[in-house]
Amino acid sequence: MRTTSLGAFVAFALCLSHAAQADPGLARFRDAASRPSALRIESSMSLQIPLTSGVGAEDQLKQGEDARKALYQASTRECAMLLDIFKMECRIHSVRVTSKVQQRGSGVDTVTVAGSFTYELSPPPN
Repeated sequence: MRTTSLGAFVAFALCLSHAAQADPGLARFRDAASRPSALRIESSMSLQIPLTSGVGAEDQLKQGEDARKALYQASTRECAMLLDIFKMECRIHSVRVTSKVQQRGSGVDTVTVAGSFTYELSPPPN
């Protein structure tokens, strides 16, 4: 088994340090590495909406579409809220939305729409 001595590691680190001083590109990389990194925040929400009774499949699909639309709009408001709280740039990194009609038999049918969202926060540009 081969091991590397601490002295060799220190020598390697010093070489990189001198290279960064000689090459502005490496210095920029070092500076970028010292800046705060991006932060990811995951959020989820769900809505349960009663469907209008006695309507056909097309109307139920439209009601489900409206529920998904409300969820997407809520996700953009969430990003705006995160921007305000963290004072960082916010973008929606990923979205997953599901919807399901639940038939209640003698009760009112409902559509349940659930979403999970991942937001990426990054420091504002200099």
